Amino acid sequence: MGYEVTLIPGDGTGPELAEATRRVLEATGVAFDWDVQQAGIDEYESSGNPFPPATLDSLKRTKVGIKGPTTTPVGSGFRSVNVLLRKELDLYACVRPCKAYAGVRTRFPETDIVIMRENTEDLYAGIEFERGTPENARMREVLKELGSVVREDSGISIKPISVFGSERIVEAAFEYAKRNGRRKVTAVHKANIMKFTDGLFLEVARDVATRHPEIEFEDRIVDNLCNQLVSRPEEYDVLVLPNLYGDIVSDLAAGMIGGLGFAGGANIGTHAAVFEATHGSAPKYKGQNRMNPTALMLSGVYLLEHLQERDAADRLERALTAFADFSDLKSPLRIGHSRGVAELAAQAAAKLGLPDADLVMLRRAALVKDIGMIGIPSSVWDEPGEWSLGQRERARTHPYLTERMLARVPQLAEVGRCASLHHERLDGSGYPHGLRGDAISLPVRILGAADVYQALRQPRPHRPALGAAEAERVMREEVRAGRLDGE
Repeated sequence: MGYEVTLIPGDGTGPELAEATRRVLEATGVAFDWDVQQAGIDEYESSGNPFPPATLDSLKRTKVGIKGPTTTPVGSGFRSVNVLLRKELDLYACVRPCKAYAGVRTRFPETDIVIMRENTEDLYAGIEFERGTPENARMREVLKELGSVVREDSGISIKPISVFGSERIVEAAFEYAKRNGRRKVTAVHKANIMKFTDGLFLEVARDVATRHPEIEFEDRIVDNLCNQLVSRPEEYDVLVLPNLYGDIVSDLAAGMIGGLGFAGGANIGTHAAVFEATHGSAPKYKGQNRMNPTALMLSGVYLLEHLQERDAADRLERALTAFADFSDLKSPLRIGHSRGVAELAAQAAAKLGLPDADLVMLRRAALVKDIGMIGIPSSVWDEPGEWSLGQRERARTHPYLTERMLARVPQLAEVGRCASLHHERLDGSGYPHGLRGDAISLPVRILGAADVYQALRQPRPHRPALGAAEAERVMREEVRAGRLDGE
């Protein structure tokens, strides 16, 4: 019996990222019993509720979930699903490690910090009074009685910060530091201005720090912290912050390590734990398999750690580190290409009734077929015009490089041979070997066709992405020309 975990695909690009993460988690060898539940704008449009009771009931039962990104309307519409989750399950601690990985382009390669954000109080508590409402008028009257005059055309938000909420998030930060061998905790605030809210947070943080003398403690005003993070990030370790500052600083830290695509997160509470990426749902890329799944996969690492599957978490962390070494080295227009090819190839292979062993090998070949591209200068792949003869010849060596790299791992040698042939064509016009006809196996033909279609559906430096109908027209032309297999 596996771990029962609630899986919330989300909306926009969420479902494809969640599916990729599910597969990676299962590949660690840890057994899961997924309870798939819905939340987000798609659920809102179909049922009128962005966070249905069944989803909340599932999380209360399993006490652990992993969630794809969900869309939150800006300025109107329903409240954030994330805020609802945090309040309903008392997910008071948002933990967001931000670590720079080798191979990911960043100006701050020394960054290795952890954001510990209070999740339930502050301006995100949801205590708001809309302009022009009777409730707003009553609140302005109360404030006037207390000596504060607020303009009639104002919206009002309340910023509650309690001793209870502050104490447990700061305590969680120190406990995290001790468990993970961290050296210092920094409390972040604006106590010089907001003396009765941020001042209270700082007072509590200083008191909690006295219980943990083995961990260094300091505090920083939030604007000064932001300046110092981009000046000397190596001086910081664990940052503990009220809700609003934590949200802002965690995005800043994500930018320092290469972007939100490398920032996972965990929401830990008294009743459950929910793991999610830092970034949003990017609905304009929905269904294109272009989004980087690393952030949600890293959230999967934190889920494994929460389940105390430390060995599996370490294996996944190492695999994701290897992925990160390559992910940003070549054209960003190719993000999601290999995963898209793998999906198409696997679907075609299953439809044609290929044996399971061939299907597995074909999917793996699709995922690694372009690893040889790292041996070709990025200037070649990013060339906006027509390739020169020299550039074309260099580009055509990448299948050979793929096979040579994978041949060094005996278990991947066969996968490498299949992967290296994805540019071969039935009429002999392909490369690197100029194979033709029956010399090209059915799995390789499927791989080649899937690669062409996925490439057409994505933008390239010299052309925009083609729509489905136009891509299919080009594919039919390739079949008529005798280069691709029409079956």
